[in-house]
Amino acid sequence: AAPVGELLGVGIFDGIRALQLVLTVLKGPLAGYISIEKMKEAQRTGDVAFPGAKIKQKVEEVTEDDVRQWASEFPRVGLVLLGAGPPCQDVAGLNAGRLGAVEGSRSSLHVHVSRLRALFKKYFPWAEVYTLQESVASMDLSDLLVYSEEYGSFPFRICAGGVSLARRDRFYWVDWEMLDDPDMVVSESKVHYTPVTFNVPVNAEDFLEHGC
Repeated sequence: AAPVGELLGVGIFDGIRALQLVLTVLKGPLAGYISIEKMKEAQRTGDVAFPGAKIKQKVEEVTEDDVRQWASEFPRVGLVLLGAGPPCQDVAGLNAGRLGAVEGSRSSLHVHVSRLRALFKKYFPWAEVYTLQESVASMDLSDLLVYSEEYGSFPFRICAGGVSLARRDRFYWVDWEMLDDPDMVVSESKVHYTPVTFNVPVNAEDFLEHGC
């Protein structure tokens, strides 16, 4: 059996590699990192902080052969964590011209999250494979249902204001159990999502330097 301690991170729509930053801050024992991001500017930013990641540009061009190859390169990982934030422009409530989760050329890319999850489970059968998908909480109910049906479950609704200085209300689809904690309350589920509230003391001085 593979050692549980080794972790492979996979950032889908990876931006400037926030997932890798979080795993690094949490001192996750990273065996490697795969970044899937089409914007070259974002990739350059990520490369400065985290050189050595395996890079693919377009999520729709990641093939079964790619995942099979990664499995041969990381045969000892015990956990694969996929983090994904599909483009939200076509589902964001603030965008009057949004085309939705099906017709929008950007937000419809969410289907590749479940596609890649299935491929990683197929080619990493010895490892645990978990997925975190995030999107705006301002989306219409119809788009929420499309995302949830594709992912296979309804999301949690969490605002970052409970753990930071930013009010950032988002839906999070995860395929692991969320349990109550002294600083986190998992409320009774609504019809299409479950509210989660964080109550962590936030000190502005921990985030902002004087004069910033």
